[in-house]
Amino acid sequence: MTVISFIVPVYNAEEFLTECIESVLGQSYQNFELILVDDGSTDKSWEIINEYRHKFKNIIGIQKKNGGPNSARKRGMEIATGEFISFLDADDYIDESICEKFIQILESQDVDMVISCSQKIRNGKKEQLEKWKWGQGNYSGKYIAENMIDPNVFYSMNIAMGLWAKCFRKTIIENIFESIDLKIDFSEDYACLLLALIDSKNVFFLYEYLYYYRQNDNSLTHQHTKSNFDSQKYLYRFLMSELKKRQVSHIIYKQLEWMIIRDLLLGGYDAFKNKNYLYPFPKVKRGDSIIIYGAGVLGGELYTSTKRYNICNVALWVDQNWIEYRKNGFPVFSVEEIKNIDYDYIVIAILKDNISKIVKRDLEGMGIETEKIVLIEQKLISYKELPKSFWE
Repeated sequence: MTVISFIVPVYNAEEFLTECIESVLGQSYQNFELILVDDGSTDKSWEIINEYRHKFKNIIGIQKKNGGPNSARKRGMEIATGEFISFLDADDYIDESICEKFIQILESQDVDMVISCSQKIRNGKKEQLEKWKWGQGNYSGKYIAENMIDPNVFYSMNIAMGLWAKCFRKTIIENIFESIDLKIDFSEDYACLLLALIDSKNVFFLYEYLYYYRQNDNSLTHQHTKSNFDSQKYLYRFLMSELKKRQVSHIIYKQLEWMIIRDLLLGGYDAFKNKNYLYPFPKVKRGDSIIIYGAGVLGGELYTSTKRYNICNVALWVDQNWIEYRKNGFPVFSVEEIKNIDYDYIVIAILKDNISKIVKRDLEGMGIETEKIVLIEQKLISYKELPKSFWE
């Protein structure tokens, strides 16, 4: 029987790690090995791993110094014996049939990778299922790589960028982990996935929701302790080198450009701190009074950066889910509070263009002047906006 290796990077994951492990142990297809790599945890994660690895022969536990998720995945790859590799995050869990369905497809179809749908669990509750671009079936790996992000609309994803909810032939993914720059600690999974897709002759998209990933408001990086500016420099240099070897189309280079800018917006806003306006909202000049709409990662980065770099006065920070954010200590208020505040502009801090436009329409419905509502200016999502220090 074919062996599949599950590799789980673990860092301070004691709260959900047991559920993650049990979801693998409960698989209907049992010819697997589970490799748990403790990446320098300071909680009880290793104690949990240690207990399981002594109970089950097909569970392997490894301890290493903290080096980030890809460092842990690479260590797991080095000892994996499976013909196929599937990655799992330590706070997520999987459907009991995912392993069996992955193997059935990989053995019956001429494919190098299988991708399933995933369901987000936010603050313990399952969110509405997302509809994906792909119908079930076989696709060229390069075709999916060229359509990971809609090249015409920033920022519209057509596929989950993580390594989870996927199964790879080991021969495809191991070469990438041998060359990956481990200094990349933001979008490192995107780098690996992009190259794996390009290197895969065929990929099967399985339109079933078999992977469950958690996102908690209190775990989002709303206030960053370090910038990912250098990490994005490493990501750019690594992928440019690898993409040139693969002779890819201009579409993929454009996607990389958008990913770099997106990542800096989400955690490296210092790249834009010296502009005379609030990037990428050119109408908003330094010193203007603004309301930030959206308490996701972008909203958190803008809230922190406008204060840190004295760009604008934040009169109010609002979100539809303001109650959850308040519970987790963020100074977010109800959208209704906009009526009680004086401001110059409402900045819609939402990356997805379609959602931003819905929010804009809702605000207009509240009687807010269109001229005061600003969205991301797509033409500014460009390498031209980066400082010289990015290229040094």
